[in-house]
Amino acid sequence: MKEGRSSWTAQSVALVRALESIRPDSVRLFDDPISVSFLDPWFRAPFWNSAGARMLQYFSAAGPGSNMYYAVTARTRYIDDHLLQFVNKGGLQLVILGAGFDARPYRFEKLLSGVRVFEVDFPATQQSKIRRLEKAIGNPSDNVTYVPVDFEYEDLNKRLVEIGYDPSRKTCFIWEGVTMYLTPGAVDETLAFVAGNSPPGSSIVFTYSRKSKSAGKLLEGVSRLEHKFLEIVGEPQIFGIEENNLEAFLRERGFNLIEGLSGEQLIDKYISSRRFKSRAARGAIALASVSERRGAS
Repeated sequence: MKEGRSSWTAQSVALVRALESIRPDSVRLFDDPISVSFLDPWFRAPFWNSAGARMLQYFSAAGPGSNMYYAVTARTRYIDDHLLQFVNKGGLQLVILGAGFDARPYRFEKLLSGVRVFEVDFPATQQSKIRRLEKAIGNPSDNVTYVPVDFEYEDLNKRLVEIGYDPSRKTCFIWEGVTMYLTPGAVDETLAFVAGNSPPGSSIVFTYSRKSKSAGKLLEGVSRLEHKFLEIVGEPQIFGIEENNLEAFLRERGFNLIEGLSGEQLIDKYISSRRFKSRAARGAIALASVSERRGAS
């Protein structure tokens, strides 16, 4: 990521969420009216006119980029569903790793009023988010704590615990759209923190890229041109988990796999009734629980 600016991919995800939110109540997967406030002017321009926004939404869902559109909307809804289930079962602590422009603490403000929320993210993206959030809705909720961390170079354990994270409290970790941009070492260190600093039964839901065991290539359905663009903006995709190895990968790191879905399965779960949907969906999602507390990292 380029120093001193927010993430391009975070902007892209916010745009998809904003577009999904203008769909009719009967068909949209979620409502995220705050997401449009996170957009830079050239991303936000279509929303200056309702017809322009609807046209962009249609082409995003029906055009060549529909695999990204549906991957983002389906995974957003999947994570929403898990979070609601976690809170309804009495969960009281939420950590959003690489929060980007995730608006869940504000979309579900009433539901999360009794939950301690920590948003962990790259400093530049986080500062951009806070400025835009304050302009859109005023002061953020008192139960939300911002934790600026560069996953590649800083100690997540030290930063979180110092700022009030409680390792004894059952916690839900959300790690959406992040792992593919990290080194394997940074992914392992983050998972080690979760397994070592949360009690059994805590959960983590995360997205990841699939890669071929034989070729070692990411199976994202991303063209070479797109990969090159991500390199240029400083956000290349460099991490993936081998196909059919997710359960073993998690078990070795102290987790029990609850559910793993490919991008295609995730889309089928929520979007099977839509006329336009891509079968060549990007990425995958995993839901896992901490099996036993390991030595604190």
